[in-house]
Amino acid sequence: MPRQYYGGELPDYFIVDSDSHIDESKCELWKRFPAELQHLAPRKFEDPNWKDIQHVARGSDLGSTRKYDNIWVLEHSKVFPNSDYRTGPYGKLATFAPHSADQWFNREGERDPKERIKDLDEEGFDLTFVFCVLHQNLLNTIDNPEVALHFARGWNDWISEWTDGFRDRIRGTAILPLHDVDLALEELRRVSEMGLGGAYLPCQFKGEWLYKEKFHPILEECQRLGFPVSIHQQLHMSVGMKRLDNEFLKHLFMGIDAPFSVCGFIASGILDKLPDLKIAWIEQGAGWLPYFLDRLEEHYEIMPGMVPNPRFAKPKEYFGEQLFIAFEPEEADYLPFLVSKVGAGGLLIGSDYSHFDCLSPSTVQKVLDHPEVSDINKKLILSDNGINFWNLDPSSYSRKIPRITSNVS
Repeated sequence: MPRQYYGGELPDYFIVDSDSHIDESKCELWKRFPAELQHLAPRKFEDPNWKDIQHVARGSDLGSTRKYDNIWVLEHSKVFPNSDYRTGPYGKLATFAPHSADQWFNREGERDPKERIKDLDEEGFDLTFVFCVLHQNLLNTIDNPEVALHFARGWNDWISEWTDGFRDRIRGTAILPLHDVDLALEELRRVSEMGLGGAYLPCQFKGEWLYKEKFHPILEECQRLGFPVSIHQQLHMSVGMKRLDNEFLKHLFMGIDAPFSVCGFIASGILDKLPDLKIAWIEQGAGWLPYFLDRLEEHYEIMPGMVPNPRFAKPKEYFGEQLFIAFEPEEADYLPFLVSKVGAGGLLIGSDYSHFDCLSPSTVQKVLDHPEVSDINKKLILSDNGINFWNLDPSSYSRKIPRITSNVS
């Protein structure tokens, strides 16, 4: 019997959502810290007497969606969100609104995995991979490596517990304490046995790009473990966050680090040293990619010898082989262009469920209903590429044992 979903009848193949989210407000990771470090752990504080700038009480439907008193304190000396998140000299925070009344926003499936599975069925996904947002931002605000280790470990344990019993449909991603490479490797090896889908790393960490030599041991270990590297959008510490002074523009350019990261990974030569490493850029758009790949190809011609020679004649050939990119559902109109310029084999679909700017429950429908994308390419985008990137066994959809063909030289 054909499967039904929000848009009608589903095709008979496994559909993978490479980007979704959950409610992170109840994690309380500080409780997982050793007693001697709990005073340094990130912790949230709220004022019970709070009212927003229009003097509307908390909980009112008329209230702002941003809580000015919702402040995290880290290591005694830092607060989050800090001034980088505000607009203008008086610290105004933005308010957010969904696209339409029909769009899913703040669904119960962010808090209850049983409800999430119902939403997966309705939207047409068989499996989703979950990313934190708040906790990756908090992790990158921490300075103390030992605090960072316990914070990352706390999240990884928490998301593993949240998905326990539901990992055939929902899998978490692991954050790592990049503050200390040895500690990151220790945590990476631990989480590789916990049923998590892959490593969730930022484009840059405290001003150092992930493709730099400092982080090569982590990338090498991800290859050895068959652990895909998912570089999800991370607003905090990004180029846009640091260079712009208005939260409207900061959010608009939240994925601006991705072009630097994609071109840096290809031009650095690390992909050729680790040919079985798989990397995807998530929730950072894809429409910009053809321009930068063309420009990168041009620079190999006009500035020869400046960077290592790539093993592929054209940079776009890395996509579908080692590299992948998740397009936003709002970019569905670009799909024919992306297929022609990048290739269908490098494209992933991510719902961004159920953030205020997602398009759920119509994510899968936007691909299946596209008149200019062939059925073969629809299957690549919705199914085959996700199975490939997340290193899934097509018979069981569990993570495969890695097959290494080369090591760092």
